[in-house]
Amino acid sequence: MGADAEGQQLPVPLFFGANVLRGLTLAVGLLAVWPAGAEILDRTVAIVGSEAILASEVDTQLRLEAMFNERNLDETPEAREQALQRLIDQRLIESQIALSGIRSENGAELERQTEQLNKAAFAGRSFPEALKAYGVTEEQARGFLRRQLRFAGYVSFRYRAGVEIADDKIRAEYRRLYGNDPAAPPLEQVREEITDALRQRQAEADLEDRVRQLRATTRIVRLPTLAEPKTEPVEVSP
Repeated sequence: MGADAEGQQLPVPLFFGANVLRGLTLAVGLLAVWPAGAEILDRTVAIVGSEAILASEVDTQLRLEAMFNERNLDETPEAREQALQRLIDQRLIESQIALSGIRSENGAELERQTEQLNKAAFAGRSFPEALKAYGVTEEQARGFLRRQLRFAGYVSFRYRAGVEIADDKIRAEYRRLYGNDPAAPPLEQVREEITDALRQRQAEADLEDRVRQLRATTRIVRLPTLAEPKTEPVEVSP
């Protein structure tokens, strides 16, 4: 999202990109918004443990990710498959959050960021304009943000807290970033920033390992999508 009219920027933690951590934008229970008069079709496209993922969830996930990342909506089969894989990972991590009993939400931060949605700009659009353009509801957008913050809190507590970064690693990262640049800031000036980045990197690696373990031990069944011919379900893990 871009800056609002007052020059502020909504710091939505879209850590989630190609890998597991960057890809996880929690969208449990989202329902698609369909154009007026369109036939509403929905079906289960995957089962993770005992929980279903619906085609409508994949659709809404794509729309919300595009809106919050300020990019054009991509509904190609490849994009839908990637979104489905992220939703599978999300189900797995949600189960871990539930089992942990950790209260991972920061209520004050949640309230602050949800309030800022109305002030934020989305690729030059106001919040209501962005909702209309991407075909999602305000409730879905706020739920998307809540899940992001909840997940960020869990990752911070479970994978970042207490992680110690050795001094030699900090110095090595400093050399990698700045080399022999005579204009480089002193190490002590950027030590905290480098340490935080290394903790985040370690958290990503640890979380990816955990998701791989969960995928190997959780029953995951893929079902034909709306764009695929009807075939038998495929079980992809125990």
